[in-house]
Amino acid sequence: MERPHRTIGQTDQLPTDLPVEELTRRANAFLEKNDFVQAYLYVSRLAEHEEADPQAGVTAGLLALTLNKKDEAARHFRHARDRAPDNFDANYNLALLDIAAGNFDEAA
Repeated sequence: MERPHRTIGQTDQLPTDLPVEELTRRANAFLEKNDFVQAYLYVSRLAEHEEADPQAGVTAGLLALTLNKKDEAARHFRHARDRAPDNFDANYNLALLDIAAGNFDEAA
């Protein structure tokens, strides 16, 4: 039996009123199953939530990289850095993406 095609990044399919705790619970449940596509949907929504820890943006960025979505990863890392400018993980991963793209001045 064929599995239905899943589109990455369709957070509009998620309920909009889920609290941070529920988004976190659902994301973790999918991560435990190594279902990175579904986990990414919840972590992406979580990363945009004002009450969420900025580290959620880093996690969303790492999941985006896992799913080969470099532009989305960079967006999440930037958002995390904007919320927490000293966040080592956000800055480090942004620098790695910049280096990989040949943007050495941006990486510095």
